[in-house]
Amino acid sequence: MNVQPGGSPVNSKSAGSLKTNLVLAAVLATLSGFAYWYEFQKKGEREKASEAKTKLIALKEDQELESVKIVDKEKNIDIEMRCAESCKLSDPNAKWQITSPIAFKADEGNVGTFATTIASATIQETLPVEGDLETKLKDYGLSKESREQRKVALKFKSDPEPYTVYLGDAAAVGDNIYAYLDRPGAETKGQNNIFIIPGHVRTTIQRDLSYWRAKRIFPFAASEVRALALKNQNGRVVLNREKDGNWFLSATKPADNEAVDTFVTGLVFMNAQEYVSDNKRKDGAKFGLAGNPKYSLDVKLADGRAHSLNVHEVLENKEPKLYATLGDKDFVIELDRTHAEKFGKKEEAFRFRNLITTAEKSLIKKVQVTLNSKDRFEFQNEADAWKLASGKLDGFDPASVDQALTRIGAARVAEFLGKKPVPGGNSEVSSWKLFDKEGKLLRTFVIYGTGDKGDYYIKLSTGELGKLERGSGSAIPSKPESFQKVPSPARK
Repeated sequence: MNVQPGGSPVNSKSAGSLKTNLVLAAVLATLSGFAYWYEFQKKGEREKASEAKTKLIALKEDQELESVKIVDKEKNIDIEMRCAESCKLSDPNAKWQITSPIAFKADEGNVGTFATTIASATIQETLPVEGDLETKLKDYGLSKESREQRKVALKFKSDPEPYTVYLGDAAAVGDNIYAYLDRPGAETKGQNNIFIIPGHVRTTIQRDLSYWRAKRIFPFAASEVRALALKNQNGRVVLNREKDGNWFLSATKPADNEAVDTFVTGLVFMNAQEYVSDNKRKDGAKFGLAGNPKYSLDVKLADGRAHSLNVHEVLENKEPKLYATLGDKDFVIELDRTHAEKFGKKEEAFRFRNLITTAEKSLIKKVQVTLNSKDRFEFQNEADAWKLASGKLDGFDPASVDQALTRIGAARVAEFLGKKPVPGGNSEVSSWKLFDKEGKLLRTFVIYGTGDKGDYYIKLSTGELGKLERGSGSAIPSKPESFQKVPSPARK
């Protein structure tokens, strides 16, 4: 569904055909625009001057755009955009604002590519006009009335008036069109030339308002996010970032920082596929907004600002579509349907799957471990050296405790199974309590297995059961020998 600048939808078949043409035109426009500027930067002054004569608008590298106006009355398009900041055609940091028919941030890349495409359009042929100009212009679909039907005006800050490109009929030869250029400055006005330029230039002005609007949904950086709440058919997931930068699902349930950061980064760079309405109250029923959203997201930033997104799933021609509204904004956007997977995540997707964090490992100063439900040991770290505080071991190896903690840190939970009993046939392999230097309990868990290097399970302090990744459970020490020095081989 496309929406015209006035907000009413256009026919879906014509919209699909137009969208296909626009994609092809956009590719061609982008390639030609980029190639022009890249080659232009490399050439000498004489070459630049010579090449400029073949372009519709000969530009200097330091010229800065002030505004762009696009009119195609046949397509009900009348759009104006103004420069907000740094609008040289070659400047990637340009910022644009749509001023008509609505006030909205513009898609800087699309505006810059369009302006460059118009300016760098190659003149295929120049047709000098002799006699009455208006009579000749009419023969090429460029009568005074027709010129107001299809035109582009590029206003540069250095010029008192804009360059106005009027687009006429299709040319007799090739995929080209006739065009007339009205240049700024009285001394150059009225040059009696009609130009033949590539036909894709006409297609570029037929894009609807949605194309020109900025597609980024959220105006914040990933580093600004401090909390988020995701609600879907699986329940509610609440995540908070502590001052140290670590994410938590609750005070005692650490989240996987990488998984959460990936999710947040995806939100930051998530784009609207299309703006389908600017009046969600009037058009909401069309897009399935009447009921509760299938997915909802609330984001809180470090400075206290909050953003919310409600996403509805609708079947159109048996195909699922995602329509969304953003906070108190009036517009409705269509999202790519692949975002359903992102918004449908369970809490488990954000769970921290390692048994201890890297930070916790450095804090551990006391370890209490029971092996096979019978051999109990306590190790304490004093002056960065591990000592056996209780239990009996012949030939205790101080390095073995660090090695054990490294293996525990590398172990990962493959699946969280909820508060279920340990599957039959699995017995306790080891039980661990890890403390910091103040005696605070950091982690406690019990490992279960069959001892045959099959599946291993873990019981967390919350009573939740987890299944460990293959190789994780068997790597964690389960016998006293793991803490003893390996005897040197006997000399022959």
